[in-house]
Amino acid sequence: MAEKSLTATAYDVIKKQILNCVILPGDRIDEQMICSAYEIGKTPFREAIIRLVAEQLVEVIPRKGMYASRLDAKEISEVFSFRKIFEPVTVCQNLHLVDLNALEDNIEQLRMLCKNIPQVDAETLCTCDFEFHHILVSSAHNTRLDRSFVPVFQDAYRISMLNGLRNEINKETWVETLEHHKLIYRAIMEENTDEIANAYNFHLNYYLSSALRTIRNLSTNT
Repeated sequence: MAEKSLTATAYDVIKKQILNCVILPGDRIDEQMICSAYEIGKTPFREAIIRLVAEQLVEVIPRKGMYASRLDAKEISEVFSFRKIFEPVTVCQNLHLVDLNALEDNIEQLRMLCKNIPQVDAETLCTCDFEFHHILVSSAHNTRLDRSFVPVFQDAYRISMLNGLRNEINKETWVETLEHHKLIYRAIMEENTDEIANAYNFHLNYYLSSALRTIRNLSTNT
């Protein structure tokens, strides 16, 4: 396999494991295990790590090793603060550009997933959830804004996965998410900017509270 392809493989493997909390926030990345499991040499592995450091998903601590970037209470609060400031504003300023059909399809997809929660994995549910938010943010067609949201959404996705893995995230939780999304969608359809902000803030505060409880529980148990 070509060196470039091996680097891409290492990058994809490590990134997926970090995003899906196979490697938990703050956990050490086992170079030997990953290289052995995927037949990757040290050079492509470390080239992949360099890319992930640039994406703020990996921290390298000299003489200690490589770690999935941490998510403590402060960082989680910052992620949600950023989202509460910029997501509703982006939507309200670009109401005429929002892809309503894409939102409707996404809501229908989540509705169908909610019918079969025990058989649906967390990755599928979280991906569907965040696709809703990607649709809204990308409506601005602003490359700089999109770039700013990449690390924020990556951490928000990790928070959602961690929340699901550490708590009893059940059908009621995802039905709640569906109802939140429907409220945001309805406010957009009505072009009611106050209700868009209210629905967004309620949705994000709901999950901020849940995420902070998860972090507190993890801290208590370690």
